[in-house]
Amino acid sequence: MKVKVISKRKLTECINPARIHSIVPIRDLYGGTSLAIALKSFNGYDTYGNSIDASLYGDRNGGGVYFFPLDKFTYHPCTYAAIPEWLYDHILIIKKECENGHPFVKARITKPVKF
Repeated sequence: MKVKVISKRKLTECINPARIHSIVPIRDLYGGTSLAIALKSFNGYDTYGNSIDASLYGDRNGGGVYFFPLDKFTYHPCTYAAIPEWLYDHILIIKKECENGHPFVKARITKPVKF
């Protein structure tokens, strides 16, 4: 299956870091790793007024949590340990599209996470 990249943006361009409560890598049901980005508040749009193109779970009136599966070309941090704030600028949100036209969103960490 061929996949093409539609856009790449830094997390800090998508979501104001002041609105982020925490970012935690978690294991999903299928053995993969996702980033759970918990928000203090968010209106559903990035700093440029564009939609994030990902599902928001939880409190729709303020915060909520985005779950972004990690891309295969990423540094995999320890699961269930919060990502330090200084690494937020090294997280990319990547919108991709399958050859059948189905879009999806992934995250990539571009710098090793050290604790």
